Amino acid sequence: MSGQKPGAEQRGTAAPDLIHGHKVGWVAGRASEGALLVDFRGNSGGLLPARSTVSLDSRAMDAAVAARQSVVLLFDEGNPQRPIIVGLIQEPSPSPLTDALLDVPARPEAREVSLDGQRVVLEGREEVVLRCGDSSITLRSDGQVLIRGLRVETRAMGTNRIKGGNVQIN
Repeated sequence: MSGQKPGAEQRGTAAPDLIHGHKVGWVAGRASEGALLVDFRGNSGGLLPARSTVSLDSRAMDAAVAARQSVVLLFDEGNPQRPIIVGLIQEPSPSPLTDALLDVPARPEAREVSLDGQRVVLEGREEVVLRCGDSSITLRSDGQVLIRGLRVETRAMGTNRIKGGNVQIN
């Protein structure tokens, strides 16, 4: 080793143990130059800037940081101080039915979703709109519910009640 005294490695500057194979770590922040900071079990070097084989835009990076996204790491020449992100671990969704309803297909084609008795919650901060042709149901954050259509019909096997502080018909 040039410029280093013989035996320097024995006096506390030993090379870190090499890591062969992959490790699962997590995104822990962003470095000032924009790189993701990662950590992993057994890392004693603090948060490490990582290069990546995965293309991530700024929004995806922010989401990975916020969620402490799990990542698969390899290490350049086995050096634990030089991590490379080779993949993001995708956790199963806690709401697959809602995801299926909100999934927008590449082409505007028909999509059917079966809801076999489970609860589905669609939530919007300001408004939720269900629309089909000229009909729509709009739920607003201020409590308004708007039902629009060319013809609106209600049916009930039992009582069909209309209640309100003020009820106006026509």
